[in-house]
Amino acid sequence: MTRADGKEGTARFALGAAGEGGVRPARGNAAEAVYRLPAGALDDFPRSVDAWRDKQLTSFVEAEARRFELAFHAEAAGESLLLSGRREGETWVTEPDAMKPEAARDLVLELSSLDAARIAAESLGAAERTALGLDPPRVVVRVLGGAEEGSDGLLAELQLGVSDAARGIAAKRPDRETIYWLPFERGEQIPTSAEALRERFLAPPPGAEAPAPADAAAPDEAEPHPGEVEAAPE
Repeated sequence: MTRADGKEGTARFALGAAGEGGVRPARGNAAEAVYRLPAGALDDFPRSVDAWRDKQLTSFVEAEARRFELAFHAEAAGESLLLSGRREGETWVTEPDAMKPEAARDLVLELSSLDAARIAAESLGAAERTALGLDPPRVVVRVLGGAEEGSDGLLAELQLGVSDAARGIAAKRPDRETIYWLPFERGEQIPTSAEALRERFLAPPPGAEAPAPADAAAPDEAEPHPGEVEAAPE
């Protein structure tokens, strides 16, 4: 579909089967000429209706983000957790727990332009949303800020549910009924549970000792000190 001088027009073209070397015949609606498309010319061309759908979940200018909130809802006997972050100069400070500086930065950067991999459903009932961990959502992410100095408007809000290696991460925008699947690897930048937050995103407590290397010798297996001589077998 094209627009010019306030008028709409539609452009169409027809493709033939790939021949030798992958070359395809093609014809447009503007002339009777037949063209030859080289192999690979349509590799990036969407082949399904779903591929043409808008799957953008969040979009904002990363530099305008001033704070974020991560809310983890209780599952069974688990506990709810709320973590907030605020920008201080070029770094992010979070509380009550400290995230790794690069983890907080990567989280906001990832959310500044986040697209789903595919659409799971146009809408689902309450029971189906519950099965996907979206009613209530397991995780709610909110980013606030704005172009004006000191502004604190909502830039993005995202709801996350189950995380499955085969399907991805169930996701939903609060202003849409559509259910999406995020790529599973997005869990490397966006914590999908309180457990994931603690395991991969939080900084070690102050004064915590670094774990000993796996191949470090145990005290009773240590090398003899200089001057020590092992007894020879009798």
